[in-house]
Amino acid sequence: MTTVTLQLELGSTNVTLLDGLGTWNNSAADALAIWNLHLDFLTLIGITNSTTPKGSADGYNSVFFSNTIFGEGFGKDTLAVTVWESADGYPIYFTETDVIFNTAQTFNSYRGPFLPGKYDFHRVALHEFGHVLGLNHVTNYPSGQALMEPIVSNLDHLADDDVSGATFLYGYHFTSHLEVDGGAVGDDFVYQITANNNPTSFAATNLPPGLVIDLLSGIVSGACTQAGTFEITITAFGPVSDVTGTFTVTFTPASASLDPPYPYPVEVGTSISFAVTGPNTPTSFAATNLPPGLVIDPKTGVV
Repeated sequence: MTTVTLQLELGSTNVTLLDGLGTWNNSAADALAIWNLHLDFLTLIGITNSTTPKGSADGYNSVFFSNTIFGEGFGKDTLAVTVWESADGYPIYFTETDVIFNTAQTFNSYRGPFLPGKYDFHRVALHEFGHVLGLNHVTNYPSGQALMEPIVSNLDHLADDDVSGATFLYGYHFTSHLEVDGGAVGDDFVYQITANNNPTSFAATNLPPGLVIDLLSGIVSGACTQAGTFEITITAFGPVSDVTGTFTVTFTPASASLDPPYPYPVEVGTSISFAVTGPNTPTSFAATNLPPGLVIDPKTGVV
């Protein structure tokens, strides 16, 4: 388990915080704790009332109020910024992240809709600590669907989009695709469940008719007998943590075929015969737009 320590140096709180957390440092620490609920490989630790230096590239992850960003001005409407320091190379490795709240803005700490004239420090802290984790801004239409959107909104808690990003980076999750085109009814189907929790066994519920799962390998296989879109609950059981999610697969109706595989050219007046077959064990048959002179036996499928 990796730990990231943040020095909470937000100073005295000169207003009564509406959510009862008491101090800016407490509000920030609560935001860190909320992110930790969704992290498996990393823990954010806040040192309240820290007195470490508040410098750039000084080896400390500092969280504080200031009227500048290490000497550079804030944008007119900027509430806070996160400054990343990273090592050369790929993948990107953060060596330091500093979160700076703009003293030119008026803050409180509360829940619920945005209150005019006072920004919610707590949701801004959640947003900035998302940047500490490596999450970028996300754009949604309409807005207000994620705290990692660049504009503050009435949303006061982490949304599914925020949690999904953190889980992808620092959580146990499925690594196999969770939306699959299964092909046509009757076609052979094979799907391998994979996850990053070192699974030792697997389970699946609500499998389409005709499919089964190998509980040890996590392979779902068979030939589906029904068209449609199916949402299958799958679980990968690991030694430390289990992963559960929904796997969606779509099967299209089976297509009929001809035996022998017409068409090929024949002269007008030539006697021909062929059978319509299908993978769905047909009980009757129909055909439209047959050429003049041809008929289909609705019981046998012979044309």
